[in-house]
Amino acid sequence: MQRLLGGSASPAGWWVSYLEVPFERVVDAVWRGTVRRRRPWQQALPRYPDCLETVEPFTVPITRYLIIGCDGNWTALVDNNALGGEPSVAGPLEAAIPGVCRVTALHAPRHGPGHAGTQLRVSWHDGTPLQPYRRELCADCADGRWSWYEHGTPMPFERPELYEARMIKRRFNRDILVEYLAAMGIRADDDAFYGGPVAMVDLPRFGREVVRSRAEALAWLEVHD
Repeated sequence: MQRLLGGSASPAGWWVSYLEVPFERVVDAVWRGTVRRRRPWQQALPRYPDCLETVEPFTVPITRYLIIGCDGNWTALVDNNALGGEPSVAGPLEAAIPGVCRVTALHAPRHGPGHAGTQLRVSWHDGTPLQPYRRELCADCADGRWSWYEHGTPMPFERPELYEARMIKRRFNRDILVEYLAAMGIRADDDAFYGGPVAMVDLPRFGREVVRSRAEALAWLEVHD
């Protein structure tokens, strides 16, 4: 079922980060202070998909994120940013676990005055600062104008002939994104894939923040799909 990446959990999960490391190591990185300070957090939350209800309210900036244990040593991160998610939420954790593969995926349905997009970013952190992404694919629409960007060497499972399509939104869309994720062992639309334990991390709050319910956030974003 399509819950994340523009699915029924919207606006939660437009951006989702996947780390190829067991849930316990991610939790340890949070709790042991390897992301600079200990964070308030909750364990033993409802399993997926019920846990997605706990990210509400939605805020700007982000104030909490879920850590979800997944099959195949993957761990997913989903946050409560009212704009659809925060792609950098996994950055400190990636830096704290050298050698981890990080996959960041986005599918934003059509919203506002002509905004939409699909992106995939893949990196392997080797402990050096400012680690670049090894592979990036981006089909983005802003105010009705589509743009295309790609960086890095194509991965073996990619279908680069798709990137020659005249219409940018056909070069890389949600179906292709889910296909590529599956090739890496991430079954994005399979509830059973997210069947592990769940924890939630509360982040420090600085100054005033925008707070919205799910319905208010969707109306604010003017989601059309």
